[in-house]
Amino acid sequence: MTNECGTGFNYYPNPANDKLNVEINLENNENYLLQVYDIQANMVFEKKYTAEKIIEIDVTKFKDGNYILILSNGIEKFAKQFIVQP
Repeated sequence: MTNECGTGFNYYPNPANDKLNVEINLENNENYLLQVYDIQANMVFEKKYTAEKIIEIDVTKFKDGNYILILSNGIEKFAKQFIVQP
């Protein structure tokens, strides 16, 4: 199942157990920041990217539970929830 969030990004699978694939749908080859927060608002992942269209996030070290994935390019911000399960 692919989850869409406006034109910012799609991601799959949900729930994830080993990796989360993020497809970036920004029109320009921009710089952007990808962040993941756990349900207690602790940042568990952050990385800056330029022009990548598909990103794979290793979630094997994430605890089971709900997470928020945020993509921002300095002008727009997109957020979506995903689940990590064994």
